[in-house]
Amino acid sequence: MNCPSNKNNIKGIRKTIVNICDFFIELGFYISILTLLNIKLIPLTYQAIGALFSIIFWIIKSVTQNKIVYIHYPWNLTLAILNVWCWLSLIWSVNRGNTINYSSVFTAGSLLAVMLSSNLTKKFQIIRITIFLAVIGTIVSIRSITPALSSYISAIKYGQFSGEAFLFRKMTLPRIGGSFGEANTLGGFYALLIPYLFSIIFFGTDILKSDKWFGKLFKLLSKIFGYPIIFLFLLTLGMTASRGAILGLIASLAFIFLVRRNRYTNLIILLIVLILLTFPYIRSFLGYVYAGIVDEERIIIWQNTLELMKIFPFTGVGLGNFKIAYNFYFGEEMMHAHNIYLNTGVELGIPGLIMLIILSFQIIGFGIIYTRHKEDKFYYALNLGLTSMAFGLIIRCLVDFTL
Repeated sequence: MNCPSNKNNIKGIRKTIVNICDFFIELGFYISILTLLNIKLIPLTYQAIGALFSIIFWIIKSVTQNKIVYIHYPWNLTLAILNVWCWLSLIWSVNRGNTINYSSVFTAGSLLAVMLSSNLTKKFQIIRITIFLAVIGTIVSIRSITPALSSYISAIKYGQFSGEAFLFRKMTLPRIGGSFGEANTLGGFYALLIPYLFSIIFFGTDILKSDKWFGKLFKLLSKIFGYPIIFLFLLTLGMTASRGAILGLIASLAFIFLVRRNRYTNLIILLIVLILLTFPYIRSFLGYVYAGIVDEERIIIWQNTLELMKIFPFTGVGLGNFKIAYNFYFGEEMMHAHNIYLNTGVELGIPGLIMLIILSFQIIGFGIIYTRHKEDKFYYALNLGLTSMAFGLIIRCLVDFTL
C-alpha cells in the first residue's frame, strides 16, 4: 500500500523539477538574446545554444510529467515544414556552409518559439521576459546613441536639423548602429520592441481595486518607467533613420488602433482614407514618401531578384545564398533582396515562398481572432503586442530584410 505522505513527497519533487525546468527553459531565451546581440562576433551556429538549452530542459520536464509539454498553434505545422525544406535545400545548395549556418539559426529560433509558447505561459514568467527585454533594450540604446548625441544636439541647436532631410538621407548626421548590426538592423530591433512594450504597459497594467498593494505598486512603476523607456527607444529608432523600421512601427501602431475597433468603424475609416486619396495633394505627398523609402536602386534589385527566381523556381539556391547568386548573375555585391519574400523565393524557391506567406497569414489571422477575447487584460495586451509586432515586421519586410 502506498503511503499518502510518499505520494505527496513524489508530487513535491516533481513540482520542484518542473519549476527548475521552466527556469532553465526561460534562461535559454535569455542566452539566445545575448548571443543575438553579439551575432557579428560569434559563428552563426552559436545562435542555437540558447534553443538547445531550452530543449534539454523541455525534455526533462516532459519526462517528469509523463507527457509532451506542447501547446499547438496553427502556424507550428507550417513552421515545421518550412524548417524541413530549409535543411533539404542542402541537397541543391550552391554553398552548403551558408545553408547549414542559416538553417541552424532559423531552426533554433523556431524551436525556441515553440518552447516558450508552450511552457512559459504564466504572468510572472512573461513579466520577467518583458523586463529583461526592456533592460537590454535600454542598455543597447544608451550605448548606441551616446557617441552620436553631441552631433545631433549641435545640429538642432544651430537649426541645421530637419527630420525629413535626415530620413531621406540629405544630411550628413551619423546614422547609429548597434553591436549586432548596422542602422537598419538596430532600427528593426526597436520597431519590434516599441509596439510590444506599449501594448503591455498601456493596455495590460490598469490598476484595479482588487489588486493587492504590491500589484498596484508594480503597475504604477511599470507606467512611470515604461513610458520614458519607450520614448528612449523611439529616439534611438529615429537616430537610425531606418525608413523600413519606421514604416514597420507605423504599421504596428496602426494595427493596434484598427484591431481594437469594430468592423463597421474600420469600414468607415477605410472609406475616409479612399476619399482622401482622391485629393491630388495627398497623392503627391504619398508618392514623395514612397519615393523616399523605395528608391530606384531598390526597384532594380527587386527586378533582378525576380529574374533569379525564374532561374531556380522550384528549389532556389539554398538558404543563405542570395548574395552568391546575385553576384554571380549580376556582378554586384548584394547581401539581400530588401524584401524577405523575394529573398525567400530565390533561396528556397516557390515552395518556400508559399510556406512563408501561409505562415504570415496564420500568425496575423490567429492574433486578430484572439484579440476579440478580452477576459484577461494582461493576456489581451500580450497578444495585441505580439501580433502588432509581427504585423509591423511583415510590412517592413516588404521593403527590407533585416531584424
